[in-house]
Amino acid sequence: MWVPASNTGSVDVIDGKTDAVSQIAGFPTGDIERRGRKITVGPTAASVGDGVVYIGDRGNATICTIDAITLERGECFPVAQPSAAITPDGVVYVAATRELWLTLRTKSGDNAPAKSLEVFDASDPRHLKWKTKIPLEGLAEGYAVDNGRGLFYTNVEGPGSTIAIDV
Repeated sequence: MWVPASNTGSVDVIDGKTDAVSQIAGFPTGDIERRGRKITVGPTAASVGDGVVYIGDRGNATICTIDAITLERGECFPVAQPSAAITPDGVVYVAATRELWLTLRTKSGDNAPAKSLEVFDASDPRHLKWKTKIPLEGLAEGYAVDNGRGLFYTNVEGPGSTIAIDV
């Protein structure tokens, strides 16, 4: 089990067979504003991919790869252009297309830049490549993937709807 421990700047990994806990430390943390107050955040999302685990770090707006067996840290990739004040929220590997899909949040202020999904090509699991941005009418909240049907589902705040997107 992979447990992003946000403000500690670490990810804890619990071995399901032995209950041993390993810590992967050293993830950047940063401050964001939520409902008028500043909070410290770091890694907040994890998704198991093809031999790697993808970690979404809100502290520096990156996605990092971790070897699923050795727990060795790999490369980190920026979520957006440096001028965009968005961070990864949800991170999910879509096996059917070998892609990594992200829901987004802003660091503070206007939510407009985060009203989209970002998709990365994960065909080379340790070397993500930005692929596309899918605009939404509001912020994405939650997600589910149906690899069999090739669909990505998310709730969209604002219009209050659930949408299905062909992957």
